[in-house]
Amino acid sequence: MLSKEDIQTKNLQIFEDESRILLQGNNYIDLLPHADLRDYISSYTVTFPRYEDQPDYYPIVPHIGGMLFVASEQTGMSATLYGTLQSRSNVDHITGLLVIIFFEPLGLYALTGINQDELASQNFPLVDLDPNLNKQVAEITENANTLYELMTSLDAVMLANMNKPCPPVLKVSTRNVINCLGNTTVKKVSADMNYSDRQLNRIFEKYIGVSIKSFLRLVRVANAFRLLEKSNGSLTFISETLGFYNLSHFIQDFKSLSDLTPQQYRNVMNDFYMEQETVLDKDS
Repeated sequence: MLSKEDIQTKNLQIFEDESRILLQGNNYIDLLPHADLRDYISSYTVTFPRYEDQPDYYPIVPHIGGMLFVASEQTGMSATLYGTLQSRSNVDHITGLLVIIFFEPLGLYALTGINQDELASQNFPLVDLDPNLNKQVAEITENANTLYELMTSLDAVMLANMNKPCPPVLKVSTRNVINCLGNTTVKKVSADMNYSDRQLNRIFEKYIGVSIKSFLRLVRVANAFRLLEKSNGSLTFISETLGFYNLSHFIQDFKSLSDLTPQQYRNVMNDFYMEQETVLDKDS
């Protein structure tokens, strides 16, 4: 099994395709999946969570697709599947390696074939939903000796299992929503596809787990996370860019999903990135 040292910056030469590295720190690395998986998986995170200043859980913020958490426990590897999250959730204390697969909106259905309205905002042991996939993922995570081995093996398993088809209209409409940062309306999304709101809502709920309206909200807030982390734009500018009615609406929506105001989240992330820069300087 991987150790914390295997994902540290100074040891990343073991991962052959460095273009896949999105972000890295002293105790985590974020990576792109194989190119053929990018319609279904947005990223992998490999981490060893630290709890010196945190309570006994790992917090996860809302996401426009589901997530798969694979964690080391005293009894072995444990895999838990999360449906599309519309509010902040917590994962129980993790003592060692944690691998997270973040799915694109259509990824979880393509992997499981399960109606996503049955999974939304809930979590399930993967073994209860797909014992064979659970066994494969657990064995890969437990037996991988390098980051490269872990990623290529997970890619292979995901590619072999992403075979449940979704309606083409859904791929086009979700991509349109994401491209406009969620700054559109339910009526426009439906009209662009020549569907009624009701018809397209049924498709969204079955294959993604949320209504069109909720999906727009999740996309806007997901982009708010990104803009707060990566830009110095004012809260008013971010609010207007993402199509919120006003600043108050933006703050209310953001806090309802993350338990933090936008400014509190920005302060937390600024502290985080400053810490990572210090770590990277020490490792270089």
